[in-house]
Amino acid sequence: MSKPFKTLDEQISILKSRGLIIPDEEAAKLSLLCNNYYNVINYYSKFFMVGGTDNYLPDVSFNEILSVYYFDKEIKSIFLKATIDIEKCLKSMIAYYFSEAHSEDYSYLNVNNFDCSKITKTVNLRLNRYIGD
Repeated sequence: MSKPFKTLDEQISILKSRGLIIPDEEAAKLSLLCNNYYNVINYYSKFFMVGGTDNYLPDVSFNEILSVYYFDKEIKSIFLKATIDIEKCLKSMIAYYFSEAHSEDYSYLNVNNFDCSKITKTVNLRLNRYIGD
């Protein structure tokens, strides 16, 4: 079930009515506009709420919720970069060992150089050199 559209002013009003301190309403509106109410408030504000209610703990500010949002965003970026680096390394290792085993020119184009029944054994053998048993 979708919720009705709320303007930025209405969103700020709802947050204030629940006890959230908003030191700079214009900055909060810009943050909500650029990052989406759902992504910031619905996801991260639960850590700052009185259990079982829609009200915020005393003295909680919008900036604290936004800080948690940016912190989580940074952690996700770090993991994404690490995942990309791991993927690049694995692809490079696969290309290297494939080329080592099939040294003829354009060996990657020869369909006979691929045997899916041995892929698990080959990958495990090669990776064990680097990560151990």
